Amino acid sequence: MPRFAQLFLDAADISAVRAFWLAALGYTADPRAGVSDISDPRRLNPVFVFQELDPSDTARRSQRNRIQVELAVPFDLVQTRLATIIAAGGKLLGESATRWRVADPEGNELMIVGGT
Repeated sequence: MPRFAQLFLDAADISAVRAFWLAALGYTADPRAGVSDISDPRRLNPVFVFQELDPSDTARRSQRNRIQVELAVPFDLVQTRLATIIAAGGKLLGESATRWRVADPEGNELMIVGGT
């Protein structure tokens, strides 16, 4: 059976965007030099890879996400996870009773879904 193994994100500032996703997902950084990958320490979820994007390519950078990443978090841990995300450069974009939309430093969005 096919398996979803990697998700690639373009970033002009890889270190800032990578720090956001490390904090948001609780992933670990690949220790190899020159590798931008981050991965689930439990090896259950996809690897994220960050590709360098030319900062002057404003047309590409202004495009809205064409994917949506959702992170399910136990409801009692949502506020802790949000605080970690904001401290890592994230921005709260909107919220409802059970969902919080945040963005990384370059505008890539993540939906936090609170549940039991």
